[in-house]
Amino acid sequence: MAGANTFWRGRQAKASGSKFTVPSVATQRSWKNTEDEWVSKVEWRRIYVFRPRLAEYVLTAVKTGAHVLVEGSLVSLDLRAAERQK
Repeated sequence: MAGANTFWRGRQAKASGSKFTVPSVATQRSWKNTEDEWVSKVEWRRIYVFRPRLAEYVLTAVKTGAHVLVEGSLVSLDLRAAERQK
């Protein structure tokens, strides 16, 4: 995980009162292009951790630069496209 630890603030949902955290994570993809050369792309994502015990663990135990395994599906939102449609 990358980014400063100060960005890993614990947050609390207003409606339910449950705690969660939102660390920044870099994901990397590699593939061969049409010229048979390896290409790599790094994207930064904000991962929302809603399980209270796991969120607390991320806040206290995971440090900047640590490698982590994130299971689940990635959902990307393009907020600029949503603003253009309004």
